[in-house]
Amino acid sequence: MSVRIQGWGIRKLALCGCGAVLVASAAILSIGCYSSTMAQTPGDTRAAREAAEAARLLAEEQQRHREAVQLKATFGEAVDLYLDADQVQAKKPAVAGVQFSGIREVSGKRFLEFLKPGEHDEYWLIDPTRIVAARVLR
Repeated sequence: MSVRIQGWGIRKLALCGCGAVLVASAAILSIGCYSSTMAQTPGDTRAAREAAEAARLLAEEQQRHREAVQLKATFGEAVDLYLDADQVQAKKPAVAGVQFSGIREVSGKRFLEFLKPGEHDEYWLIDPTRIVAARVLR
């Protein structure tokens, strides 16, 4: 039985077991942790993680932009929003005459932002899963 514990730096500890007796031997080796193609130092992996995180954030931002463009095209200039079936049957929207203005994130949850233009602009943040129907006014 052989168990190897390896970390960053130049140390390597190998425990070798023979039956019930364990013999511990420590050897200092000038070996780092290697990837399949090249050696990596802790700084290399940190830089790689930071680059991967930056790429992920850029991809998320581009996806949000594509969704916003698609939603603006879908909702048009003005829209009435219905948040339950009773409002649809009564033809009384929960929010009337609003314009889609973007996607906002609050505490990790995404909301659709609608603007109701007027003397004092109103902004509505609406959970997209709560919208039952939308009447687009063109």
